[in-house]
Amino acid sequence: MNSYVDNPARTIAYRQPATFFVTTDNSKARLRMAIDPKLKLLTVEEVAEIFRRDRTTIDRWCRERPGFPKKIRMDPVGSRFLAAEIEDYIRQCIANR
Repeated sequence: MNSYVDNPARTIAYRQPATFFVTTDNSKARLRMAIDPKLKLLTVEEVAEIFRRDRTTIDRWCRERPGFPKKIRMDPVGSRFLAAEIEDYIRQCIANR
């Protein structure tokens, strides 16, 4: 993992209007674009971790559950989910119990 993730105490972060900079004490700098939280993407593995299920279960839910959020195909080998859609699905499940 990246050192700025492994050791948050060593991280200095500050926000500017269009970008988000992260600098660590060992002078490694990373630049990330500020992303609208509604557009945050999750991997299949991250969604599986949220539901505490296996990746194959998430794939099955995509096929068999009509209300389950659909994957966004990013490239031939990878798909993502919109985090907001996963959150909405969880809220919907809570409301329907």
